[in-house]
Amino acid sequence: MTPKECQKELLDFIHDRGRFKSGRKLEGMAVSEKPILFVDYYVTLSEIDRRTMNTCLIYSLLGKDEQTKTFIGITAMVLGALVDRVDGTGLDAFQSELMHVLQDPQKRSMWVDRLGPSSDFREDWRYPLSIMNILSKLNINGVREIAIDMASVAKSQQFRMRLSEIAANA
Repeated sequence: MTPKECQKELLDFIHDRGRFKSGRKLEGMAVSEKPILFVDYYVTLSEIDRRTMNTCLIYSLLGKDEQTKTFIGITAMVLGALVDRVDGTGLDAFQSELMHVLQDPQKRSMWVDRLGPSSDFREDWRYPLSIMNILSKLNINGVREIAIDMASVAKSQQFRMRLSEIAANA
C-alpha cells in the first residue's frame, strides 16, 4: 500500500465512501461508533500496510497532509479507537513526534489560555487532549507530568478537568 492509497482510504472513511459507505447509515449517538469501521478495516491490513497507514494517520493528526488536515479531529478519534481496540499497532514509534507537539512552549501557551473552541482543531485544547489520550493508552512516559503541568495553568475549567482525568489514568 502506498501513502497515496492510505490517504485515499482515510478520505473515503471521512466521507463515507467505498468500503466505508456504511458510515452514512449511522445516526445520532451511533455516529460515535464510526471509528470502529476504520478499526475493522485496519485489522485486515498486513503489518507493512499498517505501518504505512500509521504514518498516514499521524501525518494527518499533525496537520502535515494538505488533503486531510481539516479533518484532524476525525483522525484523532480513529487513532484513539485503534489504540483502544488493537494490540501492537506500532503507533508508539511516533511518540517523539507527538510528545514534541505537547512540549512546544508556544502551543502549550495557546492551549492553556484558550477558553472556548477554535475553528482550527490544532489550536483548540481538544487537540492536546487527543494526543495525550493516544500516548497514555500506549503507556508512554511523560504524559502524566505534561497533563499536571498544563492543568495547573489552564484557564478553561473543562480543560483542567480533562487534564486531571488524563493525569489520573496515565
